[in-house]
Amino acid sequence: MNTGVMKLKLNSIFPGTTNILVVGIIIAKQNPKVIVSKQDNKEKSVFSFTIRDSPEDVVNISVWGSNAYTTRLYNDFKIGDVVDLVNSNVTYNMGIKDKYMPKSSSPFYLTLNEMSSQMLLHDVHDSLKYKYLLRIPTCPRHMYINIEDIHSSGKEMSGKFCCLLAAVRCVKFTKLIKTKVGKEAFLKEIIVMDKTYPTLVVRIWDKELSERAAQWIPKKTILSFSNLYLEWNVFKRSMTAVVSNKTIITEDPITNEANDLKNYANTHLTGLSTKLNINIPNLSTITDIMTCKRVLVKSNEISRQFTAILYAIVSKFNIDGLSPLVLTKWQVILLLLIEIVINSS
Repeated sequence: MNTGVMKLKLNSIFPGTTNILVVGIIIAKQNPKVIVSKQDNKEKSVFSFTIRDSPEDVVNISVWGSNAYTTRLYNDFKIGDVVDLVNSNVTYNMGIKDKYMPKSSSPFYLTLNEMSSQMLLHDVHDSLKYKYLLRIPTCPRHMYINIEDIHSSGKEMSGKFCCLLAAVRCVKFTKLIKTKVGKEAFLKEIIVMDKTYPTLVVRIWDKELSERAAQWIPKKTILSFSNLYLEWNVFKRSMTAVVSNKTIITEDPITNEANDLKNYANTHLTGLSTKLNINIPNLSTITDIMTCKRVLVKSNEISRQFTAILYAIVSKFNIDGLSPLVLTKWQVILLLLIEIVINSS
């Protein structure tokens, strides 16, 4: 620690304090943004994230500097890292930050500047005492709403934020999508469930969160969402959810409600409820035409994956997966191909 630096807990910071050291674990991040200053019309870059140092105290941080500087910090520090913030400025919130960042427990936020502040990894051994904070939800349990209520509301909840406790049901592959303005963005879709309803699509537009989501295990991973954004999906004619800049995701929270939901998911979640590592070829390369009988015969003849075109009527399609359902490998591939054809049409 530098000479003269005063270490403070998050609940002890106040405007006017200088040369301070704050230690906390990163629980949320936002992508760096380039902003044109109204004062001098010059470009500045900002990288924002959220830390906590106790179950009660959560504070937002903004890092200002060159684009190279903020991008480096964004890449170097991950969710779950315990960091030292040296010589940050304490600023009164005025409610502005809460519009674009997660809800804070403090009326202040911290600002780091490239030329005068530092952001460092905290001591490895001392960091262990902060790790449990990753599994404590940032929203109280009485704030959770049911997925059934989200869907039954129709479009009424579109544009609103909610808190949600849900089990992961399915993790889809990450897509690289080009936006309307020509930028590339990562999209990861997961499907979650609770005791009241089997499906809610959650969209994640963030590279690091997409990578974390790839490690989530269906039926086993429980997620607590704070400030999850809800919107009406015109194409699917149903409500979907989006992880926004205000959202904090707590993985496998240490609560009785989370344990209860995990047991429920293990008991009731069947069918297409696991993350499937199946190689789906380009649809245009599939030329073999088969009957149902031929598919059944070939699936018993060979153990490797195969594809074919099947003209048939779907007599039963258990999309919710709440009733007993056993799928062989070829059935899973067939259903996945049906989904791909539907989504691409």
